[in-house]
Amino acid sequence: MVKRDLQNELRNTIYAEFVQSAHAPSIEELSIVFNLSRHQILLELVEMEKNHYLVMQPNANRILFANPFSNIKTAYKVIVERTKMQYYANCSWDAIAFHFMFKERISVDSFCYHCLQPLRFHLKNEEIVEKSHSNLFVYFTKPAVKWWDDIIDTCSNTMIFLCSDDHKTKWEKSTGIRGRKLLENQIIGLSQFFYATKLDLDYVRPTVESTQEKFEELGLHDSFWKM
Repeated sequence: MVKRDLQNELRNTIYAEFVQSAHAPSIEELSIVFNLSRHQILLELVEMEKNHYLVMQPNANRILFANPFSNIKTAYKVIVERTKMQYYANCSWDAIAFHFMFKERISVDSFCYHCLQPLRFHLKNEEIVEKSHSNLFVYFTKPAVKWWDDIIDTCSNTMIFLCSDDHKTKWEKSTGIRGRKLLENQIIGLSQFFYATKLDLDYVRPTVESTQEKFEELGLHDSFWKM
């Protein structure tokens, strides 16, 4: 098995386990499946992390997440309504992305990042519906070019939900942070672009060039969105 094929098989195995159990396989389990040493598996996973296919937990030989799946509990709970499977996403964007990855109706439970009020909504037919707060939206605080400088911080702290424009104003005033509000069609477009083929066996990440083109297509023009 050549290196590229091995990493692809590893990726597919990791995602299959996330789909089935909502958790990532351990390095030991991967070692058994692929008949490779623990050290060999770890080297492959580190290489996959460099290529932005997954993220390892710092100071521990464990998978932390593989977007949109989180291997730990977060503030972004997703339920696939047909199967009743429950997953945790890494951020607001990832929570919405589950609908496009699974192509199933889902529910999302989260919180307003300003007031901590619980938020709930559903996605079906590529639309956000049945919102607990009619004006809730996704808000990014970190420019795109910096996302992978510290992807754990990016996913954990900078791609959030806010329940209203008023709370956006109050949160920006209290933190001094000025990010970008995404319109519904923009976060839907990004989710479809990045995640519609995520479970394909031959999945390949979008290039920087194609990502930049998608930003432009969705009206995300200013320097915040330059990769």
